[in-house]
This record gives sequence, C-alpha cells and structure tokens, in this order.
Amino acid sequence: MGIQNQIKSKLLELEGGKFQRLCDDWLHRRGYENINAIGMMTNTDRVVKGTPDCLFMQPNGKYAFSEYTVQQDRLSQKIEDDISKCFDETKTGISSKQISEIIICYLGKLSTHKINHLRNFCQERGVLLSLNGLDSLSLSIQNSYPVLSEMYLDLPLDTGQLLSVNDFIDRYSKHNFTSPDTAIPKAQIAWSRPKIRV
Repeated sequence: MGIQNQIKSKLLELEGGKFQRLCDDWLHRRGYENINAIGMMTNTDRVVKGTPDCLFMQPNGKYAFSEYTVQQDRLSQKIEDDISKCFDETKTGISSKQISEIIICYLGKLSTHKINHLRNFCQERGVLLSLNGLDSLSLSIQNSYPVLSEMYLDLPLDTGQLLSVNDFIDRYSKHNFTSPDTAIPKAQIAWSRPKIRV
C-alpha cells in the first residue's frame, strides 16, 4: 500500500476529537495562528458543541472559522449546515462581515456540483471557502508535514533528519541524552545571521 493510502486509511480511523486536534495543528503549521478551539474540551480530545469548531483571529481584525467532520453519510448536507451555522450571528456572536474565510476539513469526497454550490454560497457573502478533504489532507501530511503522521496517526514517515526547529526541540528534548539542565526551551532560542568580517 502506498504512503498516501496508508495515511488515508489512518485518517479514516480517527474519531472526531483526534481529527479536530490534527486539523488545528495542521492549520497552525500552515500559518493560522491565534487559535481558539471552541469545539474542544480543554486538555482532552473530546469535542463539545460550538460554532465554529475553531476560530482564528487574523491580523486584519477579521476572523477565519474552521469546521471539521469525520461524518461520511450525508457529508455535503453536513458541511452546508456547518457553513450556515458559521453565518448565524446568534450562534457565533460575530457578523458575517467580520468573517474572511471558512475552512472545512473533512474525510470524504464532494461532487463538483456541491463544491461549486458551497463556494458560491460563501462568495455571495464575501467569504473565502477552503475545502480540505481526505485527498488534500493526506497529500499535505505526506509531502509537507510528515511529523503529523507520527504524532496523530502512529505512522512514522520521516527519518527525523529534516524537522522544523520546534519539532526538533520537541522530539530531541524528550530523549535520555538531554537532561533538564541541557534542554533548551523554545522561548530561549534566538536565531541570527552570522556577522561577516571583511
């Protein structure tokens, strides 16, 4: 079985809370910071009712909402309902004019007709829609964020030779060859360009 198919298979095994944690991490690594995981219980992988599942405050003063689902049956209706709830100010407390993007992560497939319908539904309200299905997520994990496969899917893909600075610190500060005195906290690492003398 190819790597992408292994990732897909593992993604399809996830329950809702773990899938939501993976997606939050994936989005954070893609540059969505200031995460507010409204749909998660603190310190657990259990989901709670809330709209949106996650809210990102953006530097321009607007918000990006994200919704996640592992549901397979009636997937397109579920996604449309989730998007409608995002535009319901009585549920979110946020006007649709303050929403710049809605991100949907799901473990299924949508028809071209449904994708176009959902995209138009959001565009009519001036909101960008980003749909990230099983294919998109699995390829991104395989090609850009293999550490997520190990962390959330128990499927190691990389050799540990190419890691982001934060992933390197997380991985190697846990091993026996580092003591609490030699471990370097992330906050204390400062990278600078070496000075060149002429």
